[in-house]
Amino acid sequence: GDFYNVFKIDEQNIGMYIGDVSGHGVPAAMLTLFAKQSIENFKEEENSSDKVYSPADVLDSVFHSFNSMNFKDDIYFVMLYAIYNKKTRTLTYASAGINAIPLIIRQNGSIEELPVKGLPICKISDIYPVSYENSVVTLQRGDKILFYTDGLIEVDGFASERYSNDRLIKVLKENNSKSASGLSEAIIKDIFSFTSPCSLVDDITFIIMEVI
Repeated sequence: GDFYNVFKIDEQNIGMYIGDVSGHGVPAAMLTLFAKQSIENFKEEENSSDKVYSPADVLDSVFHSFNSMNFKDDIYFVMLYAIYNKKTRTLTYASAGINAIPLIIRQNGSIEELPVKGLPICKISDIYPVSYENSVVTLQRGDKILFYTDGLIEVDGFASERYSNDRLIKVLKENNSKSASGLSEAIIKDIFSFTSPCSLVDDITFIIMEVI
């Protein structure tokens, strides 16, 4: 039910998205396929001209495509779409109900939450007007951002306790000097010291972006 991608838009801009669909099994798989195809179709339109469409534009397109389809009223998905500009080192992003707050790991070791807001992609267009907003954050060389889905912080441990956002932040602070790949390994190692792979009931998905 989780999905993500990172792709080149043009020489200066890199696009990325991460999301989580409701439910499990075949219905969730179909919803994941729809989400990916909707974004890919819009990405093809981006590549057909010199214009780079904003994350809010993309989410708006996905939302209206979803509402035009014959999906049941009780299914939905959450996602975050972002564009990183290599020249300005700015990240422009928009959220459609993402419920796992991205974390900036600054080069100095501080951890910052990336503010997110916005409604999930759901069947609501006929009763409520929905729009998405762009936000921008400026990054520095050496900064990293962790994008993830809620399966990461909702893992149940050996002692029947939840992994939690606090534990994740502790791991990030203790390993902030590591590269993106090293930090990824540290997170995975900590998760599986906390729980058994056999006990996982939800997907664990994350992306770490590093500014170089």
